[in-house]
Amino acid sequence: MAEAKLRYGVVTGANKGIGFETVKELASNGVKVVLTARDEKRGLEAIERLKESGLSDLVIFHQLDVTDSASIASLVDFVKNQFGKLDILVNNAGITGVNLDEYEMGSTINWKELGQTCEMAEKCLTTNYYGAKKTTEAFLPLLQLSNSPRIVNVSSQSGLLKNIANEWAKGVLDDAENLTEERIDEVLKEFIKDFKEGSLENKGWPTFVSAYVVSKAAMNSYTRIIAKKQPNMCINSVCPGFVKTDINRNTGILSVDQGAASVVRLALLPHGSPSGLFYIRQELSSFSTHPRKRTLELTISSLDELREDWKPALKNLYVAVRADSITSYATGTAEDCGGNSSWNETLVVEVPAHARSVTLEVKCRNSPGVKDVGVARIAVTDFLSGAAAGSDECERKKAKVGALLIYKKGSSLLLIDATLSLKTAISYHLPSCCIMGEEAKRYAVVTGANKGIGFGMCEKLASSGIVVVLTARDEKRGLKAVEKLKEFGLSDFIVFHQLDVNDPASVATLADFIKTQFGKLDILVNNAAVTGGKLLDGDALLRKRNGEQIDWSEVGYQTYELAEQCVETNFYGVERVTEALVPLLQLSISPRIINISSRAGLLKNIPNEWARRMFSDIENLTREKIDGVLKEFQKDFKEGSLENKGWPAFASAYTMSKAALNAYTRVMAKKYPHFHINSVCPGFVKTDMNNNTGQLSIDEGTQTPLMLALMPNSVPSGCFFNQGEVIPF
Repeated sequence: MAEAKLRYGVVTGANKGIGFETVKELASNGVKVVLTARDEKRGLEAIERLKESGLSDLVIFHQLDVTDSASIASLVDFVKNQFGKLDILVNNAGITGVNLDEYEMGSTINWKELGQTCEMAEKCLTTNYYGAKKTTEAFLPLLQLSNSPRIVNVSSQSGLLKNIANEWAKGVLDDAENLTEERIDEVLKEFIKDFKEGSLENKGWPTFVSAYVVSKAAMNSYTRIIAKKQPNMCINSVCPGFVKTDINRNTGILSVDQGAASVVRLALLPHGSPSGLFYIRQELSSFSTHPRKRTLELTISSLDELREDWKPALKNLYVAVRADSITSYATGTAEDCGGNSSWNETLVVEVPAHARSVTLEVKCRNSPGVKDVGVARIAVTDFLSGAAAGSDECERKKAKVGALLIYKKGSSLLLIDATLSLKTAISYHLPSCCIMGEEAKRYAVVTGANKGIGFGMCEKLASSGIVVVLTARDEKRGLKAVEKLKEFGLSDFIVFHQLDVNDPASVATLADFIKTQFGKLDILVNNAAVTGGKLLDGDALLRKRNGEQIDWSEVGYQTYELAEQCVETNFYGVERVTEALVPLLQLSISPRIINISSRAGLLKNIPNEWARRMFSDIENLTREKIDGVLKEFQKDFKEGSLENKGWPAFASAYTMSKAALNAYTRVMAKKYPHFHINSVCPGFVKTDMNNNTGQLSIDEGTQTPLMLALMPNSVPSGCFFNQGEVIPF
């Protein structure tokens, strides 16, 4: 049975560098890998190094010269006879097409002055493009026998079409609908002809590492063609980054581990993942250069001298910039304003290039008594008129917004002034052929979302242009919540799906729905939770929170059955949903997981020293250790020894489930370093869970979770946020 489930891979050019590390990582993931190299001696030496790492049973060598048809055929026969199929093909073999002989390892390379001949260029095309193409076509019959075939073409950013000035070649390679292998051949033949004639520069071809650039552009184009021909396969190109390898005399920035990680990620994508795309390391990119976003610079300042009592209010400042249906966030601080001087802050945000209006909203987090009473809306049409689509430069423009907001704190007023500037840089979006004719959308799932904070998160995310799957255990209540959001004009951004986080079948159905409908997931908000007890007196709870000496028995009660349900929902339910959706989150450019937690789960609230020590040992913390603590807690609860064993006396299961959730957040953040995974306490919010005795509104409660969902990639991971601030676990 184990043998039947074994996956088989082939990596070309694998005796060193990215290829070698890719073999190592695939084998470490249980894939049996054929390490190939042109030089048999070097290939066998590489195998010996891998065997020293304990991978003897999962690595095997076979000689391969990708420019030799007989060598390719011999390898295919070997794989067919040994394994009967192939699951993963990594086309990694490649050369630069230039002369690097005069450069030693680690020495600075002047790429523009490297010697290149027509013979070198032809060899480069034969290896980098035709070698990968021949190897792929030879293995297609064996790949078709796999349940989940993968082809990963190791390419380069240099092969992006923006690096080729020749308009005819660029037009051919960018015409995805009419692109064929024959048309790629035409481009390559024209390139070689112009190379021989010494007319590279005149004809708009790259003038240095010319063949390498053109070969990688051809490789990217071939990726799109073969992905279209083989719809049941997952075939993608990836630029692993500027990695320290022999090909650049170890002058790269990234380690081979970092470079190989991007390749291995695509090789191990789940079945049904997107195909025919180009990735730069972990991020989905464009084969071409279509403008998507403009970068705006916002300068905000106080119009009058800044009063001393305003300093605390401006320590945690953020600006929400809403352009059409997209909301961006930028953060700043007025902490160093000093004295009674005026204050200003410059923040940078991105908006879609097609945006016609922008709403600016300045917020001061954690500032009791401060409220905004005005919002300004300005047009940015004039900004965009100064830059042609696709250009890399545009005229810098400014617009004085004037008095943007008035903040009120007691009888004190603060007037905020804003100036909006269009910066010169623009970024680029994916061409329509990659994303079915529309701009890339973001998709989110919110659990327990028919009311309260979950409902508020759905409204805020949908208002930011994100397609949100609102989930609820009760289908009737969930559909009613969706209808309410549709009344707010969010019909295009809200969809309902039933979800019981405690039911594996329900979770699996949701995952299948997202995979089928959207093909990926960008944001997961784990909000579904129960208290683990029964609240008898909401007023008593409020007085208890405010420090009155009230016995917990007057506030509510808890039973073992309720505690068991609480742990199952608040921790194991979150884990179940997260694990099911991780494969879809891995397909996102910027995956986010926001676990709605509570300050009740802070370790200071757990008297049991053993449990506290287990959860605080982040270096050795594992999912199994979290499970062990919860099982011990439940055993002691069942035996009636909570107090004797040092467990929380009231809301025991709720406290422990949230502490476990916080620990799980740290474990997952460590396991998935490219995700942004955080726990957040939204504050004491008025919800059904506390009989609406909370102090914050739903809008206030959603502020920090929304910030974590929409903030740029600089947001930290594996942290605990409390109302906008990171605090210790």
